[in-house]
Amino acid sequence: MLERDAELALLIQAARSLQDGRGGVVLVSGEAGIGKSTLLTGFLDGLPAGLRVLRGWCDNLITVHPLGPIREAIRGRPGSVPTHPRVDSALAGGDVPAVLAELAGEFSHGRPAMLVIEDLHWADDATLDVLAYLARRQDQLRLLLVASLRPEDSASPALRRFLGGLRSRDTVRIDLAPLSRDAV
Repeated sequence: MLERDAELALLIQAARSLQDGRGGVVLVSGEAGIGKSTLLTGFLDGLPAGLRVLRGWCDNLITVHPLGPIREAIRGRPGSVPTHPRVDSALAGGDVPAVLAELAGEFSHGRPAMLVIEDLHWADDATLDVLAYLARRQDQLRLLLVASLRPEDSASPALRRFLGGLRSRDTVRIDLAPLSRDAV
């Protein structure tokens, strides 16, 4: 991966901490098209087998689908059989307190998990509420929350509130710079 060794090293360190039972939050920020998704895909492709990874995407839709990226992460690929039936049921009902309880139960048992949410700048309020809840409990849940987003100066008030509520000691911020001319 061109000129992203330092950023990749930070993600790998966060994954190692997760394997040791310590959760955390990693925010990968950068302008549109700068390589956030490419960096995350390269990172995820290089992870050792056995680490639970759930991945979802926020969409820029006029009609918002509350909890859409959480549903996508839990359900996996379209058409796949839900592997988390109780969480899936709570998500289908749109009951945020039930979703919080089921996700906490799901993540607190079994091996550590990584929840990757792409394009957080398009997240709906319910998704941000769930992520804030999980981020505050990341150590008990043995959860690494990884999110990509555009720079904070373009963030919605709800996203700014979410970002402001993250504990700085548990949060790694990776700000992607443009690649050099030689790399392009």
